[in-house]
Amino acid sequence: MTWQPEGPLECINELTYRMVHSSDAAERSVLGGRLGLAWLERYERLGDEEAFDQGVDLLRRSLANAPEHPDRTRWFLGLGLGYAERGRRQSSIVDYHEAMNWLSALYVAAPVACAERARAGQVMGEVAWERYWLVRHQPGVDAGRALTEVNRLLARVGPLLTAPADPEDLTDVRVITGFAFLEKYELTSEPAYLERGADLLAASVWDLEANDPRRCEAGSELVDALRQLWLITDDPAVLDQAIVAAVRTRRLASPVDGMAWLLLHRYGASAAYSRWVRRPNPDDLELAYRFWQPLLHLGMDPASARECEAVLRAWEALPADIELPPSS
Repeated sequence: MTWQPEGPLECINELTYRMVHSSDAAERSVLGGRLGLAWLERYERLGDEEAFDQGVDLLRRSLANAPEHPDRTRWFLGLGLGYAERGRRQSSIVDYHEAMNWLSALYVAAPVACAERARAGQVMGEVAWERYWLVRHQPGVDAGRALTEVNRLLARVGPLLTAPADPEDLTDVRVITGFAFLEKYELTSEPAYLERGADLLAASVWDLEANDPRRCEAGSELVDALRQLWLITDDPAVLDQAIVAAVRTRRLASPVDGMAWLLLHRYGASAAYSRWVRRPNPDDLELAYRFWQPLLHLGMDPASARECEAVLRAWEALPADIELPPSS
């Protein structure tokens, strides 16, 4: 993260001295904002909790004392980035919520051409994914608080789906709201949210840039959302969509995408095998087998291990004279 675009970490002692000895309230607010960003940069580098507290307190005070100052967008962004960093370090859903509050407030209120607004849109997509991941997989998450915060996020960002915007902005908004609806599904088990989240990701994932880490993540979650939606609806067309999304995402992804790449193979294997069970076709079994390949030597949960074993047994039992297509 870059907290202060104009240069490296500024001298905290110097800024503190200037702020303490300034007699001008407006100047103290500006110096406090710069000092707050410097403290948060120190937190990012060293993980110093006292630096985090100092940075957040100074930025909040600057915003309260100079709400119309031109630097306020940088202060909003700094708070959002600071809380996001703390959420990552501590696996804290509360800090992720706070990050989304600041980032979404900046995204909604700032002018379209504002550089900090563009940065907030990019970071919100990343933070939305990380927060969704915690809600889905982290034990002990306060579901009530999480649901309140996801509703607040949807209330802020959701209207931007129908507001005039350039295509890049719309892609970011769709990714953010897509993850938010999937998060809401995880918290409520309401299928309508699952369907809405899948629709939004399907409309955005392919428009993300090739170097955007969210592309594999969003594609992986799209496959799983469609797979879960098929389990609810038993609609074969939804299962077909899941498999198409899995194959397409695999072509765009690589092992450097880490856990998202592994999950993509897990979800893709499950979707392909499910379709093979219902209407046996060697192509689907071969696809499931190839999706399992990167996972064979990794630890698996019992359900995954059973499914993988079933695919391997079925694969070995295929007649030798069946000609399978080449690997994609």
